[in-house]
Amino acid sequence: NDTRFIMKGIALLFFTSILGGGSCALSFAPIDHKSRRSFVNDYALKQHTSWHACDSLKGRLGRLGMFHSPSDLVSLSPTRGRAQKGIRKSITFHSSLKTEDDIATEKKSVEDIPRPDPSVLVSAMDDQKQQLAVAGVSAFLLVGTVVVVNFLNLVEGVLPTGWFALWRDFTWPLGLGLIFSAAGVTHFTLKDTYASIVPPRGAWGGLWDVPAPGADTLGISYEDYHTYWTGIAEVGGGLLLIGSGIGFFDVPVQIPAFLMFLLVLSVTPANVYMFTHDAQMRDLPRIPYPWGHVGRGFLQMVLLAFFWKLTFQ
Repeated sequence: NDTRFIMKGIALLFFTSILGGGSCALSFAPIDHKSRRSFVNDYALKQHTSWHACDSLKGRLGRLGMFHSPSDLVSLSPTRGRAQKGIRKSITFHSSLKTEDDIATEKKSVEDIPRPDPSVLVSAMDDQKQQLAVAGVSAFLLVGTVVVVNFLNLVEGVLPTGWFALWRDFTWPLGLGLIFSAAGVTHFTLKDTYASIVPPRGAWGGLWDVPAPGADTLGISYEDYHTYWTGIAEVGGGLLLIGSGIGFFDVPVQIPAFLMFLLVLSVTPANVYMFTHDAQMRDLPRIPYPWGHVGRGFLQMVLLAFFWKLTFQ
């Protein structure tokens, strides 16, 4: 039985690689099946290999990505894959030789990160406790920002005169401006991702009651409204920060820096909402609870501290 299996496997591999395709092919480069050659190859494989050989290989080698119709035909050869617009190289064969265990391991991704019991979330508390919890988180972020600002002051005092100012004035405006400009664009290209973490009106026991003036007139939802205006603000603020930093705009860099400080402050509730309700950004990897949110909180402190330091030099 083993000898027959090996011989059938060799025949299958031989005809697949030499003839460039077949009804039980093993790699991923599509062939132009309108050509006469493809159907000849398909016929040749049917004559020299059996479906049993294909099934045996599939069982012993794992999921080999086998296809069973001319429209799904693929070629093993790295140079004989034929597309409609000409010849192109196939993807290497080793990527198809995966066992069931390999595939199961790949599926275990960040999407499998366990979520907390809803009963431990801030959102499960009564209204008054939710409000106190949000106030506590806000105070924590404020204190953390002050700590980071003082750390930057310490670094400035330790470095030789002018070094910190050189780092601050020539890298912060450009770097932060580029980051926020790019992030602002994604508010439109990935709108649903950001809309999924906008706190709904009435969140935290009614504490969050920020309006969306003109949303009904524009025909957009509350979440989309706040996603759009923050995206516009990030793009505009980022470009203004870059332009003032490199001297393109005759505007002191302190002005856009303070505006960006206010912008980061205004979007902080979205990060708080992610923590209190375990809200996840749609189509992005899930954040581990609670340490992933702690990391986001620390990043928020750093951004606020940098913009504060850039404003009040």
